[in-house]
Amino acid sequence: MTISITIKQADNFSFTGVKTLSNDLGLIERDGDLTFNHDIFEKYKCKFNHQFTEEIVVEVETGIYTVTNYKKVKSFDLFYSRNNNLLFFIAPNKVVNAYCKQLHNDLGITIHNYTFDFLRIVRLQNSTKVVNFKVEDIHIDNKTFNGVDVENNDEVKEALANDKATYMVLNMDVANEPRSIGFSKKGIIVIQNKIYATGEVPEPYLKCAHDILLAIRAID
Repeated sequence: MTISITIKQADNFSFTGVKTLSNDLGLIERDGDLTFNHDIFEKYKCKFNHQFTEEIVVEVETGIYTVTNYKKVKSFDLFYSRNNNLLFFIAPNKVVNAYCKQLHNDLGITIHNYTFDFLRIVRLQNSTKVVNFKVEDIHIDNKTFNGVDVENNDEVKEALANDKATYMVLNMDVANEPRSIGFSKKGIIVIQNKIYATGEVPEPYLKCAHDILLAIRAID
C-alpha cells in the first residue's frame, strides 16, 4: 500500500468550528487534537468539490457520453503541527493545491509550498535507490537512475548539486523501523509500506511522515 502526504507551510492556521467555502465548494471542520513526538497536531476534516480536467466516459439515463470536465467531492484529513507551522494533507497533490488556493481566497489563510533539500537528505541517509531529475535535451525531459549506491553516479551527483532532482526513493530507518520512502520536490512524502493504526498511534501515516522529517533533520 502506498500513501502520499503533501506537506505545506502555513501562517496563523489554527481555528475552531466549521468554515465553509464559497459556491458550495466544500468545508473544513476542526476534529480534535493529537499529541506525539512532543508536538500537538490539530486535526481537520475537509471536503472539496474539485474540478477535474480529463476525459472519461459516463453512463446516464439518456445514453453514454464522453466528458472532459467534471466535479467530484473529495473528503480527506488535514493535520496542523503547532510547533512547526506545517500542514500534512492525506490527499492527492492536485486536490491539495486547489483546496489551498480556495482556503486563501475564502478564508484569507496564507499557505506556502514546502521544498525538500535533496542533497542534504542524501548526505544524511546514504541509502538512495532511485533518483529522477530534469535534463536539457531535445529528445527527453527527465532521466531516472536506480540501483545500489545510485547517489554515487556522476550524473546523479551533478543533478543533486544543481538542484535538478525532482523525485527520489530511499531506504530509511524511521523511528527504528525500515521504510521505503519517496520524496517529491513538490513537498510530497510517499510512504511505500503498510502501517497499521493502534490505540497509541491512531494516525500511523501522519506519525511516520513526522518521524521522517525528524530523521532528515528538517524539523527539531
